[in-house]
Amino acid sequence: MLFSALLLQTLVSVLAANSNLFAKETCTGQSCEQSFTVLQIPDMHFTGDALFLCRDAPHDPCHESNMITFLNDLVDHVQPDLIVFTGDQVEDKEVTHNREQVKAAIDKYSALAITRQIPWAIVFGNHDEGGSMNRQEMLEYVAQKPFSCSHFGPPDIGGVGNYDLDVKDRANKSVFRMYFIDTGDSGKVSLGQNQYLQLLAASREPVPAVLFAHIPIPEYILTEKDILWHGHQGEKVSEGPQSGLLDTLIKMGDVKAMFVGHDHGNNYCIERTRIQLCYGGGSGYGAAYNKEKAPRTARVIHWQRDNRGQSISTWIQIDGNYTKSEYPLFGYKKDHML
Repeated sequence: MLFSALLLQTLVSVLAANSNLFAKETCTGQSCEQSFTVLQIPDMHFTGDALFLCRDAPHDPCHESNMITFLNDLVDHVQPDLIVFTGDQVEDKEVTHNREQVKAAIDKYSALAITRQIPWAIVFGNHDEGGSMNRQEMLEYVAQKPFSCSHFGPPDIGGVGNYDLDVKDRANKSVFRMYFIDTGDSGKVSLGQNQYLQLLAASREPVPAVLFAHIPIPEYILTEKDILWHGHQGEKVSEGPQSGLLDTLIKMGDVKAMFVGHDHGNNYCIERTRIQLCYGGGSGYGAAYNKEKAPRTARVIHWQRDNRGQSISTWIQIDGNYTKSEYPLFGYKKDHML
């Protein structure tokens, strides 16, 4: 059964009250442009040990400290308005941690945003939760940190950290939206999560939106007919079970793209029923696996509105190579590509 109108109103008001994200505005003469840039950092598999040796090292010597160098340089280069960590922030499955070590790992990766006063948000992956801290405890720790935009969302619908964030213009009107869903350990999205997404979309003014999760849905699997115009496939898709999430996104009407991690060797986008399904790649050094010698990557998502209309575009950033190959996902830039 869908949530009651009163409960939904309460949830929506709480989330809206905690959102303080605003689009940048640049004016030249009578022409103004608004924009918002998101940096997706996928699959760090942080241990908190700077000297942790790299698994599948892209170069030698290689330690977890290389990841910190890469991500610091990346954030300074991109200068995002929001950093989204899309799961497996902490490696707590294959590397045993106690509670204080997990907190120390969270402290280290969140410092990328906090020291620069950049808002940041997370979804959980299947390696974050080990034997020391559960999702609820980790999100309690994350949510109280400076510049954190992460929320718990409603209880008992599946997962921890199902929520949305609105980006507003200077008139305090929503112009861009982001949804966040916890795909748990298996990738299953519950009926309650699907219903919650639809209720959130129905309660909002329609604006272009994207969704962040960790584990890909089955529609990420490529067929023989698919042509990749952006990115590449470096490994088999490790998808979650069919949970109807793509159908939900189609019904919502506002979501233009979905962004996940999980499969470190994949960084492509593929369109399914007018929704772009994109991978972020893998940013992790140290405990994170990857193809041997494969460079570590992250993804940039850019929303823009000007006198030509709105657009959402994306590009991959590679450690050591910050050239930009922009790929249009939605709006006038995509229309011009066709």
